[in-house]
Amino acid sequence: MDVGRILCIVFIVLLFYVSALMFAGIKQINAHNLIAGWFSGVWALLQLSVGVWRQSTVARFDIAARAHAFDLDDNHDENPEEAVMELQGASRGLMWTAFPVGIVLTKLTEQINSPPVFIFGNNIGVTIDTPPWHRRLRWSVGMLRLCAVFYTVWRANQLIVLVSFGLTALGVALSIILPNDYHKKRWQATHPEKEIEMQGISSIVNRGSTP
Repeated sequence: MDVGRILCIVFIVLLFYVSALMFAGIKQINAHNLIAGWFSGVWALLQLSVGVWRQSTVARFDIAARAHAFDLDDNHDENPEEAVMELQGASRGLMWTAFPVGIVLTKLTEQINSPPVFIFGNNIGVTIDTPPWHRRLRWSVGMLRLCAVFYTVWRANQLIVLVSFGLTALGVALSIILPNDYHKKRWQATHPEKEIEMQGISSIVNRGSTP
């Protein structure tokens, strides 16, 4: 084996190692995290890449803490935990772009977590408000659209192009038609006093804006 090939292999191995350190949720660089922590981080990253969410995966990527910081919506229309899980799938999947055909894995990781469907365990550390049927329907349409896009790139089939556009339109329609106030209803049920306070503030604002 020539020196050039050996250097290429060493470079790819180092690239994967460093990329995993950056994307696998490793918070501190120390002797433990450089070895054992790296392997556990890669395992969590691989689970996220195929859309598998467990309590350990949620803890590894700080979903609860990130969702708390991300929850800036006073109307509580969106579940911040579900939104952060989708965002983590999109951002962590960028790791694969550094490798051959990695863009396919990146897009697959993004779509397979949008929305999160493969949730294992009764208590994973976050609350998922959206019912399973709702998430599975959106997920199925999104995965079909992604498959159509990949097939179009591969074969440049005009019919599949139309199908992918149709699936995109269907996904947009579902996001509009399907109910999306599950998180808001749970928040209102668990915070009745704050809901009354918000209604009072809204009525004062409305009266103030009335000429």
